[in-house]
Amino acid sequence: MRLLYHITLATAIVTCIANCGNNEKQQLAAWNKETVIPYITGRSNRGSEWWLIKAPRPEISSEQGEERIVRALHHKKSKIKEYLAKYRSTSPKAEQIASAFGEFTISIDIGSETLSLLFINDPFLTPLADDVEICFVPYEHFQRDAPRFYYDQDWATVMLSALRLPEPLEAAIIFRVLGHAMVARSHDAMIPSHFLLQSESEIEMFELAGAILNQATEGKFYQKLDQMAQKQGKTIYESIFLVTATDLFEIDRIIGGEAGGSEYAFSVFLDTIPIYAFRLIDHYSINEKARLRRKVKFIRWFASLTIG
Repeated sequence: MRLLYHITLATAIVTCIANCGNNEKQQLAAWNKETVIPYITGRSNRGSEWWLIKAPRPEISSEQGEERIVRALHHKKSKIKEYLAKYRSTSPKAEQIASAFGEFTISIDIGSETLSLLFINDPFLTPLADDVEICFVPYEHFQRDAPRFYYDQDWATVMLSALRLPEPLEAAIIFRVLGHAMVARSHDAMIPSHFLLQSESEIEMFELAGAILNQATEGKFYQKLDQMAQKQGKTIYESIFLVTATDLFEIDRIIGGEAGGSEYAFSVFLDTIPIYAFRLIDHYSINEKARLRRKVKFIRWFASLTIG
């Protein structure tokens, strides 16, 4: 696990080097070594962070031995419904997402397709034709170089790694990814091809995730980000490089993720850094156009950094 993360992050650094000046290159390498890798790999041996290791066999129904899977999916569907109800008042966008996905089909990734027909005899899990599908990816089908939580355009399905996550993070991710699904479905199931439109959607959903993390932690999440902002650098990138492993471990404590493993930590990193950067930009940019321009530039940079 430790070696895999070193390889993944080293690949990301190499990917980014072509677009970095010498000073930024050195800062990025130091930050990766002193903050990112210790934060993510310093927890590799903690308990299992996957609630689903292997997908059930398609030919076996719940009556024939898959009661545990059915119970788990009942729980996950109930939790998602709970999150949508609990956090819909966070913002008008959250309200819109919760209204759009009052009903959904839940399934499991079995490799080449999703499996929902297994639950055809269960009224709570039975798929409906018009529902959005939310599919959980078990450990055996997880690909380390693929996104952990995303909307798959080809399958028209929300894909969620079957990780054990604390409520604030799980709720934030659910709203963020369902937000992308809502945008895609409103464009005939295709994400807008224009990069600026994609970036604006990405920015909006990260900011929504931040608002939900903050509401779920009774304001402590933004308080921590604002404390981190006191170490402001000369540029947004220098400010990001001042984020320490200690900062990220404190965010773990705030959102209740101290027991999380490496995949959990990588998920926190991928959400927290853009949310923090956008908050900095809002604090220090003069007008709306300047803020959007800087956020688009940052999200492109961060995507190049984390694409590995």
